[in-house]
Amino acid sequence: MNHYRIGRIEGNWVNFTPPIRGGLFAQSTKDCPTGIPQDPISIHAEQLSQFFSTTSPTLALELQDDSPGSGADAVPDPPRSIDNTELVKQALEDDLSQYPSLDAVTQQAIVEKYRDLHQKIKNEGYYDCQYREYAKEMGRYLCIFTAFLIALRSGWFITSAALLGLFW
Repeated sequence: MNHYRIGRIEGNWVNFTPPIRGGLFAQSTKDCPTGIPQDPISIHAEQLSQFFSTTSPTLALELQDDSPGSGADAVPDPPRSIDNTELVKQALEDDLSQYPSLDAVTQQAIVEKYRDLHQKIKNEGYYDCQYREYAKEMGRYLCIFTAFLIALRSGWFITSAALLGLFW
């Protein structure tokens, strides 16, 4: 894999919010007032909170009755309203309870656990390939294919078909 590596990042990788989703990027540290570029995650969170605070808290959905029996004398159903803020809060609570936090400490703990697991797998020898087992399998398939050819030449078509099926 080193052949495809074009660089190495020291420390942890911080995901950036793409510009189309409102991510802000500084060309250099001189462009930022503090000298340090702002955290793109906090910028995105602020923009989301501004969006949801300016959006109407309810969304009215009008349902049309297109059933065959509806006519001029039918009474239309009143429009239903769905509370957007409650749906968003519920989705956020579900995500927070189901997935680990995105803060650096939690992510670093997950990285360490995966590194420990990888080292354990290496130590137990799961990456060691036993080439003799491959040689045994190749011998087995070669015997089945040879038996198939002998049965085919002898005119035993059903037997040769069964052997070909085993080989397949």
